Amino acid sequence: MNFKEGKKEVLDTLSDLKVGKSHFQGRWAIFISLAAVAISLMLLWFNSYGRIMGVHLRGYHLGTIMPMVFLCYPWRKGKPKCKPNVVDIILAIVSFYCLIHMVRRYDVFSTTGVRMDTFDFWVAVVGILLIMEATRRTAGWALVIMSAVFLFYAHYGNLFPGGFKIVPFSVNRIVYTMFYTDTSIFGTVLGISATYIFLFILFGSFLGENKSSEFFTDLALAVSGDKAGGPGKVAVLSSALMGSISGSAVANVATTGVITIPLMKRVGYKPHFAGAVEAVASSGGQILPPVMASAAFIMAEMIGVSYLTVITAALIPAILYYVACWIMLDLEARKNHLVGIPKEELPKLKTVMKTRGHLILPLLILVVMLVMGRTALYAGFWGILSTIVVSAFNKETRLHLKNYLAALRDGAIQMLSVAMPCAIVGIVVGVCSMTGVGVMMAGNLIDMANGNLLLGAVLTMVVCLILGMGLPTAACYITAAVVVAPALVEMGMPAISAHLFVLYYAVLSNLTPPVALASYTAAGIADCSVNKTAFTGFKLGLTGFIVPFMFVFSDVLLLQGGHSLFETVGAIISAMIGVLFLSVGLQKYCYKVGSISFVECGLYLAAAICCMIPGTVTDLIGLAIAAVTFLARYLTKKRRPAATV
Repeated sequence: MNFKEGKKEVLDTLSDLKVGKSHFQGRWAIFISLAAVAISLMLLWFNSYGRIMGVHLRGYHLGTIMPMVFLCYPWRKGKPKCKPNVVDIILAIVSFYCLIHMVRRYDVFSTTGVRMDTFDFWVAVVGILLIMEATRRTAGWALVIMSAVFLFYAHYGNLFPGGFKIVPFSVNRIVYTMFYTDTSIFGTVLGISATYIFLFILFGSFLGENKSSEFFTDLALAVSGDKAGGPGKVAVLSSALMGSISGSAVANVATTGVITIPLMKRVGYKPHFAGAVEAVASSGGQILPPVMASAAFIMAEMIGVSYLTVITAALIPAILYYVACWIMLDLEARKNHLVGIPKEELPKLKTVMKTRGHLILPLLILVVMLVMGRTALYAGFWGILSTIVVSAFNKETRLHLKNYLAALRDGAIQMLSVAMPCAIVGIVVGVCSMTGVGVMMAGNLIDMANGNLLLGAVLTMVVCLILGMGLPTAACYITAAVVVAPALVEMGMPAISAHLFVLYYAVLSNLTPPVALASYTAAGIADCSVNKTAFTGFKLGLTGFIVPFMFVFSDVLLLQGGHSLFETVGAIISAMIGVLFLSVGLQKYCYKVGSISFVECGLYLAAAICCMIPGTVTDLIGLAIAAVTFLARYLTKKRRPAATV
């Protein structure tokens, strides 16, 4: 390739940019693309060899992200844009100034004792309002309304009843705390966005450019594509691999779903079922070690344990989630006599591994570094570098200048919808710190549950599902961890169990109607009913809703608490059997006997619940119920005369 051809390819890459439903071309696309590349390079430098104060990094991070939001996202979601208007440009400039002003004044306020003057006050007010507007454009109204309620509470808390009544704070104090300190907007949550989340989103962007997603899909096709309902199992495997790195279930559906959903429809899966499978598999990636969409690193930092402790605890529940998904797919395929893709149309495993097997090395390097105790930032940085190096091993996967620019640009563009929710969640964290409302919320949940851990867990589940609607994994987990996780800890649940509990339901809000965003995205690709896809996805992901209750009363499945090997293996086997019975009951189909009645479904579901409750007695009861139900149907079928063909 000569210089002119290379230059043309680079210009073609930069001059065509899609952000959500907006499509930029020409000069504006080049300008926004180059700005995004600069943002990624800045954050990459400060997260590797650069030296900067944490609060300054957060200020520069938000100060560069916010203007991009106003340039890229339309003021109304129904009106995609092809170029920014005058108002958007003004908002971008003002937001940049507000954030740079905050960085400059923070040092003065924190070291000299100088108080905020009138100009500082109005800059902060405008900055907070612009943060709300940028969040509304990227994530909708939910977080904006929630943050406004918390700000209202901080000033008018004396009007609230009972245990929520507080001594109110002045407007000046609230504005100063929100904008000029490192305990609110520019606190830990935004810091996590600028470090862990950014690095792993950029890592995912580079994996996309070297065709790793295609490799994972081809690998899954080679392994299971010819099995009964093979493409469904391909969706589970490939979406699990990519979903763990991706920070968003919706983004993962959009990436892998365009390949897996048409394949599932081709072999006979109904469109709504194909969409639901992809939504469930992509959502599960957010709870699957080793990365867990950056939640593993955030959790380790929040509860003060090692990263290895977090991924060890998360491993078995995540496996149960995917085992259930796999079994339900297999039962659906058998029930509808779905076959796999002919072998001659599938990629050969040997060929896939020979030509692109090297692409799995960056993931292995990442995992090894994390398990060895290296920091997430160190592992993420070297994961990106190893992706670049490994890609050069083969001409087909080798990266060129246009690929580097596209990866850097896409990493920053994907950060827009993650960084703004993290910034506004800082308001919730700041108000909780000022007022102690988090402690009060925990106390009220305990009072409502009357000290009953099970009832408290149910109430916490409901709160997490509501808080997590429409949010990226990191933002919804942090919100739930700050607001409701302390209640479970107060009721006697170990901290790691409580935080995994809230993480599960924050993630599963993507599958919970009426705001099941992962299912809605999959329905768009499958071209089918949104509601039908959402409710099917809810059914397929039901194991994920039950598994957290399994470690409410026992942490044996989290591999915590010093349980014996016999007890741990027994609990895992019991849980696996429970997942099998649950899948049979939900699918109304059983191996060896075929379709089952409504009453038999109820019995299998009862057996599943018994096996999932810790204890030898409940396990034996569950096994007995399932055995009697199965034998009754099997013997009846055996005595029935064969149908004439």
